[in-house]
This record gives sequence, C-alpha cells and structure tokens, in this order.
Amino acid sequence: IVERNRKAAGKSGAAFLDAVRKTQAGTHVQKVGAYSATGGDTAHSYSEEEKIAFVDWVNDCLGQDPDLAGRMPIKAEGEGLFQACTDGIPLCKLINEAMPDTIDERVINKKGLSLFKKSENHVLCINSAKAIGWNCVNIRPNDLPEDRPYL
Repeated sequence: IVERNRKAAGKSGAAFLDAVRKTQAGTHVQKVGAYSATGGDTAHSYSEEEKIAFVDWVNDCLGQDPDLAGRMPIKAEGEGLFQACTDGIPLCKLINEAMPDTIDERVINKKGLSLFKKSENHVLCINSAKAIGWNCVNIRPNDLPEDRPYL
C-alpha cells in the first residue's frame, strides 16, 4: 500500500501524506502517538487487524505458560495486549519463543514485582532482543510499563 501511494503521490511529501491518509481512512488504523519535532507530521500507528493477529499468536505461544496463569488468554479488544506486557514477563517469554534459551528463565522476576523488579525485566527484555539481532531504536526500559501501543 505504501509503495503504491508513494508512486501515486510522486515526490511531494504532502501529496504522499494525503495518499496515505486516504488509504488509512478505508482501513482500521489506530493512531497512537504523533511526533513533530521538525514540523513534519509523523505518527505512530498500528492496524486493529495486526493487533488481533499478534494477540492470537501470543495466546497460542504463551497460553499454557504457568508463569502467566491468570492473565492468559489476552483479550484482543481494547488495550489488553499492551497492559499485559507492562511487567516485562510476556515480552521475555516471547523472546525465548523466537530464539529458545536466549533468556534464562531463572533471571526473570516473576513474583513480588516492585517497580525496580519490573524495570529489571524491561532491561533484560531490551538487551536480549538486541542480542539476537532485533532492531530496538529509541526504546528505553521506562517506555514499556507506560502502555505505549506503538512499541
């Protein structure tokens, strides 16, 4: 879609942005944040379809995990996915799903989760993701507990 819109809009940034907005108007795209440091109009977004598919995959991968009992399955509606990840446990477990044994399960803080222990989980998650080659640009440990859907 983006490439088609880029060709249709030509080289003009404003025309390209208008073409993207017209395409998004016909889909279920959720705009979750905007950035305009240079006067531009950049927005973080995700489609509802992407979120539902990701929630289904997470539920399939982690649905039987005893450490996540009581919070699985994650509901696809609303902000359930983003709220479920605020302590870092599901994110660490998903990294192990992608690359087994990347994170030693014994180092994941699972009980008595103070802000400090949650922060340790977030640091562990981000560092492990980088270690296996994921591109984690401008994501800090304190971003994860803030329910930022675009992360």
